[in-house]
Amino acid sequence: AGPAFIGFALVAAGVCDTLALSDRNPEAVAAINETLAHPSNAWLASRVQPYLSDGLEAIPSHEMWDLVVANPPHFGSADWQGAEGVLENVLTGDRGWALHRAFYAGVRAHLRGNGRIIFQENGQTSEIASFYDMIRAGG
Repeated sequence: AGPAFIGFALVAAGVCDTLALSDRNPEAVAAINETLAHPSNAWLASRVQPYLSDGLEAIPSHEMWDLVVANPPHFGSADWQGAEGVLENVLTGDRGWALHRAFYAGVRAHLRGNGRIIFQENGQTSEIASFYDMIRAGG
């Protein structure tokens, strides 16, 4: 979720009526809660639910979605020039694509019938083949 700019924009544009936000960084969730607490955003209070969660781990089973939009960490290994330290950074590193694997293995339980997933990936650090098997395994 980070500061949730994408999610808030989707609600404001009428793309979705409700929004569940997930981030493993407590500071990001605090920023989301600050945004929700601002008086000009009172209309969002009943529509947005932030979660402190590493991927889907702390998402309640009752959360069901038609659309998942995510900008996950972009580095699964440090094989790219200039990538030193990125795997240890929670914003950029997903060692061995562990977060991606867990997401694709568990998201089916949260998707409604024709639910869709839009992931913002980095073509410099991954390709379709990086995720194909885990997407297929997740159904």
